[in-house]
Amino acid sequence: MPSFLPAGHPDCFELDHFYPVSTHPHLIDDEAGFRPSHKACNAATGNAAVSPMLGSLSEQW
Repeated sequence: MPSFLPAGHPDCFELDHFYPVSTHPHLIDDEAGFRPSHKACNAATGNAAVSPMLGSLSEQW
């Protein structure tokens, strides 16, 4: 896959906010909540509640 894709391409990267801006507008500029996302993945997530990033733990820490 090329390292650069046009902005409208579903596989291009875009800025995602860990907490959706629509439900947490006060965090729009909080860099700690920024993460990269594919455009299509970000659109599919929408403003859904945040879920664990890595799934279930293999053991209790």
